Amino acid sequence: MNGFNGFEKKMKEIDAATVFGLEVVGKFVEDEYILRLGAHVRTGNLIGSPTHKVQAEQKAVRVGTNVDYAGFLEHGTSRSRPYPCLRPAVDDNTEHIKQLFKESVGGVL
Repeated sequence: MNGFNGFEKKMKEIDAATVFGLEVVGKFVEDEYILRLGAHVRTGNLIGSPTHKVQAEQKAVRVGTNVDYAGFLEHGTSRSRPYPCLRPAVDDNTEHIKQLFKESVGGVL
């Protein structure tokens, strides 16, 4: 019985560390997104809107915004070229993101 309880406790620690690591990564990507938006923003609505949400069950974090025109800026339209900010915030920092996550959960594993 003691072995199973120890295993269960360790799994809870790992789950909590994973959520913490995803929070760290989400905040980092959110901040990178905001930095990249700066050159393409006219009003400030978009700069103040990025958020992240950890989805613990899926072991994932989503970063985005609720501003309806953000997708047009990111992907462009038939009348304007794209100004990607979110995708490069991830793609340009992949190794750093991996390191942040590893450091965030490292003590538990």
